[in-house]
Amino acid sequence: MNLRFIRFYAALDTCWQFAMKTDIWVFSDLDGLLYLKKSIRKAMKAKHNIHLDDVETDSVSMQCVILPALKKPSTKPRLKIVERKIFKNAAPEMELVILGNKAGYKKLVSELNIAIKQYLDNPTEHVHIDDWDCAWVVPRSVSLNIRGPVSAWDKDLLGDYFSLATEKPGSYLPENCDAMTKEIWEYENPIAGEGPYILK
Repeated sequence: MNLRFIRFYAALDTCWQFAMKTDIWVFSDLDGLLYLKKSIRKAMKAKHNIHLDDVETDSVSMQCVILPALKKPSTKPRLKIVERKIFKNAAPEMELVILGNKAGYKKLVSELNIAIKQYLDNPTEHVHIDDWDCAWVVPRSVSLNIRGPVSAWDKDLLGDYFSLATEKPGSYLPENCDAMTKEIWEYENPIAGEGPYILK
C-alpha cells in the first residue's frame, strides 16, 4: 500500500488578484486511496483522532491525521484542511489535518470515488479540493490535489509523475524550521472543535 501527501504550492494569478497557498498532491496506489477513503468513513463515527501511521510513507510525505466528525453544522457539507509543523519522529515534518462534519466527509469520499472510478492508472488527471472553488471547504484551507491512483506502485504507471511521488521536494518544509527540536516542539494531538479546528 502506498499513500503519499507531497507538499507543493499553488498560485491564483489573475489581473484581479494574486494569492498563494499550500497545494498537497496525493499520490497513491489503489489500496492506498481505498485506505484513505476507509479512514475518512471511520472518522464519521470516531471518538478519537485517526492517524494514518499504517501508511508506509518515507521522508517525502507529510504525516496525516483525520479528526472525528463535528456534529455542527449538521446538514450542509463542511470540510477544513490545514497543515502544521510537527516534531513527532527524528526530524521536523509537516502534518495534514483533515476536519469535517459527516456531510463534509461524505462529500470528500465521493470526490475520492471520482479519482478511483474515472482516473485509475491516469495520474495526469486529478480531483482538486480547495476553498477557492469549493463552497463546502472552509477558508483558510490548504488544497488537496488528488491524482489518479495507480493499480500498482510502478514507475511505468506513474510515468512523468514518478519523481514527484518519490523524491523530496524543495517545498517539503516551510522556512524557519531549523530551530525546531522535540524538547521545545512537543507533539500535541489536534482537538476537533478547539483552536483552529472548527467549522463555520
